Amino acid sequence: MPYGPGFDESLGVPNSTDESVYTSAPGFTESGLPETYVMDGTKGKTLKKVSPYRLDYRPLIDRDLTDRALDFMRKQAKADKPFFVYLRYTATHFPTMPHPDFAGKSGNGFGQIY
Repeated sequence: MPYGPGFDESLGVPNSTDESVYTSAPGFTESGLPETYVMDGTKGKTLKKVSPYRLDYRPLIDRDLTDRALDFMRKQAKADKPFFVYLRYTATHFPTMPHPDFAGKSGNGFGQIY
């Protein structure tokens, strides 16, 4: 997740997207490892935890990232400011899970974790 010089806003997971699986793994609670969070950043402010990055949110995050990018672009365009958006989708990485609006719609059996 880009954050720092050159970035005015950021939203995403700071590490690997496969960390969404960790909390559902046997023994995770007892391991003492910290849970991964979706983080929200604004230039000049401290990063904020938005929500835990768990399997139930895994198929939804790309829609939220898209909505955030669109909001940013609209805001910059309205203010007549130049902008650059670096949007890293997570759906290309494990675990592959469709958004609920598309689960089971292909007819090819997709809609499960692979």
